[in-house]
Amino acid sequence: MCGIAGVFNLDGAPVSKDDLTAMTRAIAHRGPDGEGLYTDRHVGLGHRRLAIIDLSEGGAQPMHTGDGRYTITYNGELYNYVELRKELQQTGRTFVSHSDTEVLLKSIAAWGPEAALRRFNGMYAFAIYDKFARRLVIARDRFGVKPLYYAMCGKTLLFGSEIKALIAHPAYRSEIDPEALVEYLTFQNFFDDRTLFKGVKLLPAGTFAELGLLGDSRFPEGGIRVTRYWDFDFQEPERPGLEWVPGLQAAERRHEDAGNHVRQHECNEGLPHREFLFRPLDHLVPISSRSTNPSENNGR
Repeated sequence: MCGIAGVFNLDGAPVSKDDLTAMTRAIAHRGPDGEGLYTDRHVGLGHRRLAIIDLSEGGAQPMHTGDGRYTITYNGELYNYVELRKELQQTGRTFVSHSDTEVLLKSIAAWGPEAALRRFNGMYAFAIYDKFARRLVIARDRFGVKPLYYAMCGKTLLFGSEIKALIAHPAYRSEIDPEALVEYLTFQNFFDDRTLFKGVKLLPAGTFAELGLLGDSRFPEGGIRVTRYWDFDFQEPERPGLEWVPGLQAAERRHEDAGNHVRQHECNEGLPHREFLFRPLDHLVPISSRSTNPSENNGR
């Protein structure tokens, strides 16, 4: 896992680099391999890195597009980044690293936030700043595997992978939300985007939020605009379910599906893979799927 944090001042006031540093270092445990900061007048992005795919400095963040328009801070893994990179290369896009971060960044630059998010298969939380449009987008994966908290403090948006990043900024005053506390003690859960901290929200899974400067015609009401790009679909499948398939065929189909999922989730090109057998059923299935394709194992 990595850690992200950031600030966006709606009134155009400059971001304090010291405050951004404090936010980023509050979540240093999420990324021991490096720290990066980016500031541009009213916006600041911080990143704590845990190097997984591209271990070189080419994968360091915040990362920028070649023209300097887009800058991203990102936490997660994009399982289909190899396929997306090939698709982007066919359109003339070039890459200087082997990281999924660069693929995610250039996907958004090519297709826009919503269209790109619909193509992504992975677990992620990120913030991307468009310097030309002076717009910030924060987003979270479909199932909400990666966390992303935010708070509006007057004319300042704070966000981070953990609430402690927001608390580290002087604009946020830490208070317990009594109603949220009652809800949590009653149901052991929250049923919306609230948290135990007053004013702090958890960006819902499958959504992205946009933010612009005050006076931006795209945000007539000011503040933050949240859009859902994905939701569950419980429609009946067009083809019969596995209950109509004889037992052996059903088992073979499940085994084939498991193998496809294993290959798709092995996004770490060139790095060795290992399995930890602390949940036999969960982990023996992917190991079994590999054993049927010895040529793919390569000594894993």
